[in-house]
Amino acid sequence: VELPLHAIRAQISSAIDVVVQMNRYAGGRRLVTSICEVDALGDDGRYRLREIYAIERVTEQQGERDVQLAWTGERSSLAGDLKPEEQALVTELTEAVFAGE
Repeated sequence: VELPLHAIRAQISSAIDVVVQMNRYAGGRRLVTSICEVDALGDDGRYRLREIYAIERVTEQQGERDVQLAWTGERSSLAGDLKPEEQALVTELTEAVFAGE
């Protein structure tokens, strides 16, 4: 079956909700570096991602530098639409991401 590229991309973007990216750092350490939601295709036919969490450098009290996954300030498209059983899974760390308007 031959489908136009736009139709294939539209099917992919509607089938994938979240993309979790992991990177391997020096010493073999693997960390989640980004969590994005996949939005509908843009007018130009390209994928649109909304980054919800991203890795950032932090300096601890002892002066040691490390990285941590931090909320970007973007709200999830699921915000306010969670079912009661899903709402029970929201913690203080994710409350701002999923809070209703």
